[in-house]
Order: sequence, then C-alpha cells, then structure tokens
Amino acid sequence: MAHLRQYLLQMTKESSLLQVKSEIIFGFIRLNPKCKRADIEKSTKIPLGTLKRYLQELINQGRIKKVGPDKTGGYITSPRE
Repeated sequence: MAHLRQYLLQMTKESSLLQVKSEIIFGFIRLNPKCKRADIEKSTKIPLGTLKRYLQELINQGRIKKVGPDKTGGYITSPRE
C-alpha cells in the first residue's frame, strides 16, 4: 500500500510539472504571437524534443495554432484563449 501511495504521489508531481511547462509555453506564445519554435526553446530552456511534444499537445487541445510554412512559420494562441 505504501508503494502505491508513493507511486501516486510521484505521478501527481510529474503531472503538475507537465502542466506548468505547458502553461509556460502557452504564456510565451500569448506574449509573443507568431514566435518560432527556436524562440520558445531559447527563452524557456525547454529541450527541443520536449518542446515539440508540448507544442503538439497544445495544438491538439486547440489552445494554439501553427501559422505559416512548416519550416518558417510560428505559433499563435487560438482566438478562444
């Protein structure tokens, strides 16, 4: 039982950390419309691979949109946010 409690506590901490990072990225995009992935990476210090996952998650949630071409485009918040 103690192992289960410890596991659940760890999962809660990790989940909270994921939400914090996601909100940091979202906030950066909100303050810097049409920002590039490299700008977000440089400012937030979140590694590129991790950042790509968070960006895709935010897109899937409908919170942000990618604008412009794949290689040179940027990100904006969705109108409803």
